[in-house]
Amino acid sequence: MQNISKYLTKSELARVLNVTHSTIIRWISEGKVPLIEVDNKTLIPKNAIPVIKENIGYINTDEYMRLKDFLEFFKISHETFLNWIKRGWIKTSVQYGKNTYIPLSSIDEIKRLSGYVNEEACIDIKQLSSILGVRSEKIFRLIKSGLLVNYHLYKDKFLFKSDSIEDIKQTIGYFDSFNPNEYIRINEAKKKLNLNFDFHYWKTKIPYITHMGTPYIHMKDLTFIFDLINRKEDKTILSEYSVLENYVDTIMAAELLKINRTTVSQLINSGKIKGAVKVSYTPRKTKWMIPMESIEDYKEQRQLSLSDKKKAVSKPANTLQLKITEYPVLENYVDTSKAAELLQINKTTVSQQIKFGKIKGAVKVPYTPRRTKWMIPMESIEDYKEQRCISLSDKRNAVSKPANTLQLKIIAEKTGLSLRTLRNKIRKKQLFPNAQKVGGVYYIPIEEANAFIKNNNQRLYKKKVDIYTNKDALEEILKFMNAFPLPYRLRKTQDLFVDFCKLKLSKLRGAPNHIQSFFGYYQSVFEILSTLEKNLYELDVSLIDSIMTNEITNDHKKRIFNHFYEYCYSYYGQQVPKKYVVSKTKTNEDKDKEIYSPEVFFSYYKYVKDIALHLPNAINDQYYANMWAFTIMHLTDVWRASDIVYNTPKIDISSIQVDSLAWFNTNVLTMTQCQKVINQLYLHFRSIRTSKTNTLVTFLVEPGLVKPLSTALIISELHRQKNGHSFLLESFFRGKKFKSVATSGKDQHHSFFKNESNLEPFKSLKFNNSTMTYLFYSISDEDGNDADVALELTQRVRSHNRAETTAIYVKATNKDDTLNQVSSNLFRRGHFGWLYNYLILLTSEKDDVTRTMEEKTVAISTLRNELGSPFHTERWAQFLLQIKQKRNSVITRLANLRKESLKETIIKIFKGEMSSKTENAQCITHPVCEYPRLNSCYSCPNIIPKNYLFIELSGEFDRLINSIEATQHDAVRRKESYFLLNLLLLLDEGIDFFGEDYVEAFIEIQHVRDKLSQLADKIYIE
Repeated sequence: MQNISKYLTKSELARVLNVTHSTIIRWISEGKVPLIEVDNKTLIPKNAIPVIKENIGYINTDEYMRLKDFLEFFKISHETFLNWIKRGWIKTSVQYGKNTYIPLSSIDEIKRLSGYVNEEACIDIKQLSSILGVRSEKIFRLIKSGLLVNYHLYKDKFLFKSDSIEDIKQTIGYFDSFNPNEYIRINEAKKKLNLNFDFHYWKTKIPYITHMGTPYIHMKDLTFIFDLINRKEDKTILSEYSVLENYVDTIMAAELLKINRTTVSQLINSGKIKGAVKVSYTPRKTKWMIPMESIEDYKEQRQLSLSDKKKAVSKPANTLQLKITEYPVLENYVDTSKAAELLQINKTTVSQQIKFGKIKGAVKVPYTPRRTKWMIPMESIEDYKEQRCISLSDKRNAVSKPANTLQLKIIAEKTGLSLRTLRNKIRKKQLFPNAQKVGGVYYIPIEEANAFIKNNNQRLYKKKVDIYTNKDALEEILKFMNAFPLPYRLRKTQDLFVDFCKLKLSKLRGAPNHIQSFFGYYQSVFEILSTLEKNLYELDVSLIDSIMTNEITNDHKKRIFNHFYEYCYSYYGQQVPKKYVVSKTKTNEDKDKEIYSPEVFFSYYKYVKDIALHLPNAINDQYYANMWAFTIMHLTDVWRASDIVYNTPKIDISSIQVDSLAWFNTNVLTMTQCQKVINQLYLHFRSIRTSKTNTLVTFLVEPGLVKPLSTALIISELHRQKNGHSFLLESFFRGKKFKSVATSGKDQHHSFFKNESNLEPFKSLKFNNSTMTYLFYSISDEDGNDADVALELTQRVRSHNRAETTAIYVKATNKDDTLNQVSSNLFRRGHFGWLYNYLILLTSEKDDVTRTMEEKTVAISTLRNELGSPFHTERWAQFLLQIKQKRNSVITRLANLRKESLKETIIKIFKGEMSSKTENAQCITHPVCEYPRLNSCYSCPNIIPKNYLFIELSGEFDRLINSIEATQHDAVRRKESYFLLNLLLLLDEGIDFFGEDYVEAFIEIQHVRDKLSQLADKIYIE
């Protein structure tokens, strides 16, 4: 009787090969599956499986996607699938059993080529047009014009992300409160009013909105507009007003007499200011005009009146002065004479204030047999002084603010326009002709203010965070152009400039202060356009020359003006009559390239690592803690200061069980806790782009800085929570309305360096230049002084788009031991494992030193088990022998490579260009995959792992353990066991290289050991 365990039934074979029973029958009929009779049963020998797999073209279906699933995933028809094959988007498909399969490894490329987007998270043109209340044709026109760019073209359809609606509205100038039943176009308004008015002339005076580039008027404003245009309030002061020489109006009179306008009117009506006449200044309004002679007369009369009052209340002659001793002694009391002297008022006023109860506590005492006098406590005198100061201040304020006016500051707040802009317009007589300046503050008549606010109070989008962005810049420039439009003759230039600003500012990137500067540049260019006699594209070349040469001195403004000049001509499909090139003004290059010496740089490095020194100060001072973290980030990453402040995330301290600053009084952070914090940053920064170049940031932490950085970040997070701040490094922000970053810190931050007097002053740019320079040398040293390669790698870390840009920041320096020490300490990149070590060994050895293969590989190919294997020693050794044989083939291949090829490979690994199918690992054979059927790279001998691979290993370990534990099939258990052992080998190498505490931050090692012990008997080792 034969051993039945060596055979499979047809159903069992179907499960092993992952096909249907009918497919097995078909393959048997085709002679692809051998059969044998055992105990009157037709069975398939297990040892024939390799031959069967070869006969049928077996594939591991775990590494493929079925066609049915593929069509459902991409939501396409079979016809579209065939079309994609014709287009070359689907390069590989396999027929296996009754099904067609597509390799999982090709899905990302298919997504890219087809423009794949999750349709469930999108809306189409019809839905967008419904949301915006416009026709679909309008959406197509916006896309064609380049104004609407927030779309995805997938399956020949325009799709829009559902969460981008607000951005789309802002881009196209959509007014949220627009209701087509309430708003009408300008031409419709003209018809309804039966008025043929010039909108460009009246647009600063009448209320209207701009919706998707078109002006609209609200139905409720039609009556107001009709009355306004008919009255022509903006015209003609009557002739009788213009011939009144040496007359002033009530505003000027109030200023000359230092009283308010209401008092002036009262004095005219009571006849105390004589000779005033009423004149018309509009067809329906009049105003008082007063002769200057009457102003001077009133001044003299007022002076005489004040003098008479003083005489009337002066001390009578020959009054008997009695001694204080003649009436009862009252300590700390004074009489009315002394009180008048102390209060600098007359005695009568003192008596009146006592009677009115404003001077309290006074008592009457006899000072002759028949007479009494007031005695006042000194305490009451002091109280009255304070009350009078407050009252005088209130009166001054009441007098200083003209009646029926609004402060210019309030108008700026309500309209969103810059206060500085409004002031400049008033000074240039371009706005608010009736503005009054009192005590350095501008006050605007309430009617003028309200009309201006009504015309300029709409916001283009709702702002969530007080950080100045390109959206704010676009809103401000559009508001500015709406508030102060170009003359009617230049209306086409303004329309073009609006479109130009939308196009340019939507692409503007950078720190908030950089974006704010560019708003100012665009505003200045618009001001220059307002001085033109003709549209820009109609001007003579000589005038353009004059503007470029004489009127505009700033390079940025010149470029904007030049680009707009070219934009105008391209809009009409014409060539510019003359091309202009704006070259960059040379700056102080030496200052831009300043770096710290290696000694100073290394001193900074040692200083930030002193946790015992910094911990108490950081706990007590948020500025100190923030500067500690900020400095370390400069030491290990070459990011712009603004990117550090804006992008450093809040820390989840619950995962490390630190709940308060007091925790540090009795506890010390472990390496595991610290690495967990760094892992949070790593996961956060994977998708973050720089503000300036929009490239992905490169987040690196040198191992020696993990503990100090995580400590500084945790303490900063505790301060953030305590103070209710939005950003982890909130203390670096300046400004109230919009935040900007103090790139080298504030004075309070610099207390961080108080314990080391030898450190040079901290400067962010100088620090980044230094870090890039020492990175440059650390790479060029490793790579045989290959400066071009070093520059390219430094470019990647800085997130520059071009190596030439990076070259500006890298400064030559004399190499010495300190520099080498700095470089070797700062730029370890997290690669580990036998293969990476072997590459470094081959690349770094001298050409004139010969070594045997055994000498080269002795330290590399030794395999150890740091995890403590639960398996029999001989079984584990058998597995390691298989792995060693695989590795030897790789070693042989690498040993035969030329030195230059090895160098090139190392550089590509550093740059992350040798990508594998598994994230946080690279492949020595990229772009060719030697094991295309593998779903992951954990078991591949060509893998070069990085430390953050441990994040993925944790989840993969649990998956394999659960699969081995649950499966009933030996074939599945063998396959998963093989992958598990390879995973354990990677983990073992990581522990050997980094240490157990470090790896513990990614994966619980004791959990791994416990699970392995429980499943030891179920894990196969062949």
